[in-house]
Amino acid sequence: MRAVALVQQLRGAAPACGRPRTRWPVATVAAQPPPLAAAPRPVLALPPRPRPRPRRAVAARASGGALTPAHAAAGAEPPAGDACFAGCASLGWSASFASRFEMGAEVGRGSFGVVHRAVHRRSGREFAVKVVPKRRGGSPAGGSPAATACPPGPAGAAAADDEPCPADAGEQLDAISREAAAWAAMQGSAFVARLEGLYEDRECAFLLGELLTGGTVRDLLAARGGRLEEADAAAVMRGVFDVLLECHGRGWVYADVKPSNFLVASPDAAGGAREALKVRAVDFGCSRPAPLTSACGSPLYMAPELVTARRGGAPVDMWAAGVMLHQLLTGRAPYFPNLAAEQLAALPPYAIVAAVRTHDISFPRDAWRGISPEARALVAALLQRDPAARITAAEALAHPWLRRALGYAPQPSSGAAAAGGGGGAKALSNVVSFAPAGHPAPAAAAPVALAAAA
Repeated sequence: MRAVALVQQLRGAAPACGRPRTRWPVATVAAQPPPLAAAPRPVLALPPRPRPRPRRAVAARASGGALTPAHAAAGAEPPAGDACFAGCASLGWSASFASRFEMGAEVGRGSFGVVHRAVHRRSGREFAVKVVPKRRGGSPAGGSPAATACPPGPAGAAAADDEPCPADAGEQLDAISREAAAWAAMQGSAFVARLEGLYEDRECAFLLGELLTGGTVRDLLAARGGRLEEADAAAVMRGVFDVLLECHGRGWVYADVKPSNFLVASPDAAGGAREALKVRAVDFGCSRPAPLTSACGSPLYMAPELVTARRGGAPVDMWAAGVMLHQLLTGRAPYFPNLAAEQLAALPPYAIVAAVRTHDISFPRDAWRGISPEARALVAALLQRDPAARITAAEALAHPWLRRALGYAPQPSSGAAAAGGGGGAKALSNVVSFAPAGHPAPAAAAPVALAAAA
């Protein structure tokens, strides 16, 4: 409208608004300077990310190259012998994995790493080693560890430090360090797989643990027709509650309780020897110091408060244990009582998350037929939507159902975990209590010394 009025004024016509006509000198208008050209938009460039600084060792090696906490505090370098890998993408762990162990066949695969058999060259003892790439998107299975291992000694360390660092190296190393810290902190439970050593090379980190050949509880569930007898389910959950008791007492949240993260200790147990049915917790990649500030784990086992508010503490694990117990006893998930395991696996994650948010927990009569009221009461106590109303790990371990189904009153195993060994292998203290990068050590954590083959 203003443009039309201006044109009319220039032509000498009365404006549409009826105001007195004003004649503008044409010369004046023509003399107006041309509009300024639009200035080019400045290009914003982020400053380059600072190169991650080499990390000091967080593991102590008691023979031939130990970097003790006193050495680390003083900034001293490890003694000659078992050299530490030291580059920009360094965890400060031993670089001697390829010289001490021979990598075997793959035995498992997860989202962030691959698990192989590893044979100790000197003693012949077998271990399981989780190989985690130091770069996101890297392939832990690509290439032989011997080909990528850091050469021992200062020359190898200097060469590694000269190499360019990936932009996400710090974040990935934090995740690896945190997983190792969580695993080490929970060694007090007899139901946690033994952590035997920590190693690294230029490309990967190697988390060495005991080899368990009985398969996962998920495999056991499938072998038993999709559900377990109460006595077997109680034996499994006795181990789960013991692990959570140790975990929460150390100030951690396991954050990924599910059947596939608990391994059966021996093949005989999976074959039906009830007395030998004992499980071990593995895979601490989701574990965090409490409280959680983001959602993690598998959607089917996530607690409602973790899905809605993305926050939670120890009760998050108790909810997941309730979902797991419901699954062991009925072969069904609590939100989908009419879906078999195959149908449940086909559901998209968003459908499961929506069910966690909104669906009520039901106990259909046909699914719970033949299961004791005590077992149902324990599941109901674990699956309370209010985190404050959920029972704790100590209360679950002392529940009457466990005592009746096991035939004895289970006691916490903290401090009763058998020391590694066997085969007469020389012990090497390769792991010491440490906190993940950026997190203080939990107040309840005590130093943990673990045995590994030398």
